[in-house]
Amino acid sequence: MPRNPKLFTTGTLVELTFRIEEGLPFAPNKLIKILVENVLARAQTMYPLKIVSYVVMPNHVHILVVVLGPQDVPDFVGYFKRESAYFVNSLLGKIKHTVWCEGYDSPVILDPETAIKRLTYINLNPILAIQTKKATNHPLSSAYWVKPDSASSEIQVRRIPRNKVPKLPQRDLTLKDINKAISKLEYRGTEAYTLKVEPNAWMECFEETATRRNPKELIEILDSNINQESLKILKEKEGQFPTLESLQTQNIRKEYQPKKFGKRMLCFGKDKATRLVYLKWFYEYCKNLPSYLKKKDTPHHRNHYPPGFFAPGGFLSANILRECTPFNTIA
Repeated sequence: MPRNPKLFTTGTLVELTFRIEEGLPFAPNKLIKILVENVLARAQTMYPLKIVSYVVMPNHVHILVVVLGPQDVPDFVGYFKRESAYFVNSLLGKIKHTVWCEGYDSPVILDPETAIKRLTYINLNPILAIQTKKATNHPLSSAYWVKPDSASSEIQVRRIPRNKVPKLPQRDLTLKDINKAISKLEYRGTEAYTLKVEPNAWMECFEETATRRNPKELIEILDSNINQESLKILKEKEGQFPTLESLQTQNIRKEYQPKKFGKRMLCFGKDKATRLVYLKWFYEYCKNLPSYLKKKDTPHHRNHYPPGFFAPGGFLSANILRECTPFNTIA
């Protein structure tokens, strides 16, 4: 079954999700935190977008973003996957080992209610995975360092060259091993990047929350959702959580094969009617795609895509205006 083309529209909220092919290399410790923040900061500098929230789990990633330039979204994902794969392979002592599964999911968020649900889900991922009892304790999550009630938080990170990342011991790690590896990352170069997270930027994506809702009210709703769901999960999984040290020293060489893969989604909406409005428009627009899509070697085939659409291979034709989409009538 052919893949749908990608569509990114300026000013929309999109959830980027991609997963590891095998293993659990992203152990939630300070060493991996430094490397993840380094790659995120460099990706955001080169391919600007607003990061609302993120969490890097041992075998998958969720990043909620506001699109600024449609062409920057696939480049951002591609850069993150490529550079983080180099870092992972260096830690494992491997060369050209495939780290990430092909492609990524990028459903657009259609309404404020769904935005709050997805933010809640992303924040609670470490608790759902029985890694930590509090989202703010997970070092590979924006919740770990973003200031509460802040419209924007940022950190400065120095560039870490690929050849500065050490190979980790084959055995289970200790906290001493992690600190020793961190010391080897020290680099006296002057090149630095800013990683910026704007937890309230999603409110700008919907007319209702941008003009008719008090931001403090929306923050309170989100916090309430996170607290309620967190308590529910903790009650269900009581006694199953590891100690902080065992979490940090988790073996990044642990063998793991994913048992389930989520269905690729074009959008997330509060109800079926909302989703159908968007899907109907999307597929009607896709009818304009000519049959040459089956001929991937056709010269200049990217010029024939409707404005705003990316071919499955990642080519951009042009930016589609938000006014030409159903977004304004959905909210």
